[in-house]
Amino acid sequence: MNILIVIEKNSWMNTHLANTLESMGHAVTRFYYSDSVNEFYGLKRRKERIKKNIDLLNTAKALQHRHTLDLIFCYIYDDFLFRKYAKALSNLNIPMVNYNVDMAFHWYRQIRIAKYFDIMLCAQKENMRNLARYAKKVFYFPMAACPPQPNDFSTQQKKEYELTFTGTEFPYRRRILSEVIK
Repeated sequence: MNILIVIEKNSWMNTHLANTLESMGHAVTRFYYSDSVNEFYGLKRRKERIKKNIDLLNTAKALQHRHTLDLIFCYIYDDFLFRKYAKALSNLNIPMVNYNVDMAFHWYRQIRIAKYFDIMLCAQKENMRNLARYAKKVFYFPMAACPPQPNDFSTQQKKEYELTFTGTEFPYRRRILSEVIK
């Protein structure tokens, strides 16, 4: 299967989703829309956001023209993807899936574009009913990981830090962590 995956750059999505799909034999084309799913696109960055939306649409059209597009898989919110471009992607008649890994706090960030996706996947069950009011189909799809192989790391490595944090770098989380350090 030929999959266009629309994700943030330098993220866990590369390892745990894109690379896993490739290891299963799928051809994966990556489209990176930013460094973080939570990157802010205010009015001052509207032109940049439009350009990235056009680039995404053009990438999908080019893949479709070459007959190398069977699925568009996204990890994206509607504060990046404009409805106009979500609709244009949907009009390509290629199945589209969007994955929400933070249903507890960010389910609402997909309500403007949800209707253009064939399936909305939810990593947690919280707020699935709320999202279902805006989407064609909503499925529970718990997160899984591609764990490192034993020879990928050394258990003898010296710890650099006493604290490990694996989450999205929201401002309030940075404040909390800075308080822990004090």
